[in-house]
Amino acid sequence: DTYFGIPYSNDMDKVDGPNYRAEVIKDPSYYPEIAHFNVPLMRNEQIVERPADQNTITRRYTEEAIKFIRANKEKPFFVYLPHSMPHIPLFASEEFRGRSIRGLFGDVIEEIDWSVGQVLDTLCELELAENTLVVFSSDNGPWLTFRTHGGSAGPLRAGKGTTFEGGQRVPTIFWWPGTVQPGVVTDLGSTLDLMATFAALTGAALPTDRTLDSYDLSGVLLSNEKSPRQEMFYWTRAELHAVRSGPWKLHTKMRDPVNYGRTVTPEKPELYQLEYDISEAYNVADQHPQIVERLLQMMKEHQASIQPHEDMLAIPLTE
Repeated sequence: DTYFGIPYSNDMDKVDGPNYRAEVIKDPSYYPEIAHFNVPLMRNEQIVERPADQNTITRRYTEEAIKFIRANKEKPFFVYLPHSMPHIPLFASEEFRGRSIRGLFGDVIEEIDWSVGQVLDTLCELELAENTLVVFSSDNGPWLTFRTHGGSAGPLRAGKGTTFEGGQRVPTIFWWPGTVQPGVVTDLGSTLDLMATFAALTGAALPTDRTLDSYDLSGVLLSNEKSPRQEMFYWTRAELHAVRSGPWKLHTKMRDPVNYGRTVTPEKPELYQLEYDISEAYNVADQHPQIVERLLQMMKEHQASIQPHEDMLAIPLTE
């Protein structure tokens, strides 16, 4: 195992400088200073640069990933390449600044696109493409409070920090020449399903001492089968806010449309048919009371099946 990167979100360790959000609202072309974010760049357990020069971080992540692939080309390997951008603050290498008509956010995406191309070109050059599965996805929707620097969900409602589609629905591409045939899949899937899918593809055994929320999507990828995932439960901060079953999505709680807002409990649950209404604009709960009741029962059974446990991310304090 080896590690190279910023060990947490690239907006942390803010030490100086103007308010990023306020500056972006005043001027969408605002470009931040790396010195205002004192994040460390680490190689394994050693800090090699602080503050990390985020102007070149996307390029350097890419170079490190390619270096690792070349060093391990004769044996199985796993590369996890989570770019710090387009999380704010946004930075791009000089050769990508001003390249996009979408402003700095577009420049960042163009550099990430270049990065993916470099990785794929390397796999092809080393004749590993037909023996390597590449998955490209995202962790959440746009950070709306940062306006044009936070991205856009297009027609989807709301953004990051909410359980609306704008916060949850992201594009995903599976690339495996000769194995995954080109096509478009509109069935339901989740990043939760990567674990069971990878286990099936590699012959690894899944744990049997716990209830898993991961579905094996290998049949979808290899044989054009229907997705085994027919439902999705939307949790936030240890609260169940919504459920989806097929095209139907029911909200019993929701966050303000701009992320990290207050939690709102509507007078009655709100129901949306996502195949007809991806924007979650038309509440049809009154027209489909039986579907509302079925989804409420699903939520009840799901919550009853969960065994509470201590917060695995909590850090115990000692005197």
